Amino acid sequence: MPLARTAYVDGRWIDQPQHFEVRDPFDGAVIAEVADSSDDLVDTAVDAAARAFVTWR
Repeated sequence: MPLARTAYVDGRWIDQPQHFEVRDPFDGAVIAEVADSSDDLVDTAVDAAARAFVTWR
């Protein structure tokens, strides 16, 4: 089962203490655990993406 308790934000991997399970809708089996990022980290990711977008235009 893939396990990711980190988030890649603004060019670096950040450990996340919270995570959640992703389940197969067919049989309910756990197929992954992924990072559950805080609101602040999501804001940081959005800001980083906006800065990166400007350079790609």
